Amino acid sequence: MSDTKPFKSIDEQVQLLEDRGLVLDDREYAKAILTKNSYYRLSGYTLTLRQNDSFFDGITFSDVMQIYYFDSELRSLLLFALEHVEISLRTYIGYYHGQRHGPLGYMDCSLFFNSERHQDFINSCNRDLEHHAQSEVFIRHHKEKCDGNFPVWVMAEVLSFGSLSKLFSNIDQPLQQKLCQERYSRIPFHYIQNWLHCLSLLRNICAHRARLYNRHFSRAPRFSRKDKELFRSIGFSSQDIGKSLFFQLYILGKVINNEDLWQDTLSGIENLIEKYPYVEISRVGFPKDWKEILSGLSTPECF
Repeated sequence: MSDTKPFKSIDEQVQLLEDRGLVLDDREYAKAILTKNSYYRLSGYTLTLRQNDSFFDGITFSDVMQIYYFDSELRSLLLFALEHVEISLRTYIGYYHGQRHGPLGYMDCSLFFNSERHQDFINSCNRDLEHHAQSEVFIRHHKEKCDGNFPVWVMAEVLSFGSLSKLFSNIDQPLQQKLCQERYSRIPFHYIQNWLHCLSLLRNICAHRARLYNRHFSRAPRFSRKDKELFRSIGFSSQDIGKSLFFQLYILGKVINNEDLWQDTLSGIENLIEKYPYVEISRVGFPKDWKEILSGLSTPECF
């Protein structure tokens, strides 16, 4: 217990920031912020503004909050776009799997690549049904009127994005190929498998209000040779490809399948960059021509 840091009051936290060289351009504002946002949470947004515990000269508390608010509004913007991808995936799986294998085909482990992963999926279904049983009328209806049998298009509505992406990766290959051919711009299914999983992780980061700014993504998307050549041509090293938010947006643009929504998302990001000029867009991996690169991704020719 000797290494545990002691509790500090709001006034002590403000003083600590000042002692470490942060310019408090408005002390009362800083105190108000720390009352609602923990010191520990804000410290993650100062990592690029200091060396160890000493801030670089001239860094202000308002500078830190520009980064914080940029990150917060960016998460909200991306959640809206990711919601579209998630809802579309629910619809696709419910329709295509139901069409090929019937309403309850998802219960048959022989229709999936891996029986153990299928059993994990069924266990997840049961947990999700139990969790939503009191709040969702359609679940009570199927339990009471349909002997607890949930067609795949109903079941898909209670699954998390992560569970949906895992289900997609385990369905039979001909169905994966058909779905990718008709709904994901003919992109090969092994890319879509990977990208849906990556985007489900990004969705969780955004939904849980975790930091995107200066974040290293441990799960890198899978890219074609053509994509890698593009990334190297604009200055990314082979080691950096896939590690920052830019690459998550790159795959989001390829699967979103809604040109208007995608352009609105990019315009929203551009507005945030203008709104918070202190933010370094390189800290989310954005190259100089980021918008031009991302703008054409939601068209069928993007692959």
